[in-house]
Amino acid sequence: MAVQLFARGDTPSFCATIEDIPKITANHVADAANSGDKMALEIFTTTAQYLGRGMALIIDILNPDAIIIGSIFNKAGHLIKTKMMDELTRECLPAALNTCKILLSALGDQIGDIAALAVANQQPTNINVP
Repeated sequence: MAVQLFARGDTPSFCATIEDIPKITANHVADAANSGDKMALEIFTTTAQYLGRGMALIIDILNPDAIIIGSIFNKAGHLIKTKMMDELTRECLPAALNTCKILLSALGDQIGDIAALAVANQQPTNINVP
């Protein structure tokens, strides 16, 4: 989306130059959306719709008791939750959705750090080095 804005001659508030596009993070877009940036809000609307659709598939196929969402949802859940729930309601089997709780992770933004440590802690086995 940022590339399209620059092509039109517009500059999104979360990215000063086209060269900065690879440096955009979800936190940058969330900060812009929290400040009312129209493009950032549109990005979160689209994100929420796709998140809801993906979660609906998981709920319908696996029928989990709960799905725990972390990372950016901790900072921008208020930008995502309503549209995400609209998609879940539209796409999910009602009985499956009614039994699945959507919970906020207690780990917050640390979830990535903890996941990386968990992977690093794994002992490799059967590694064949030529």
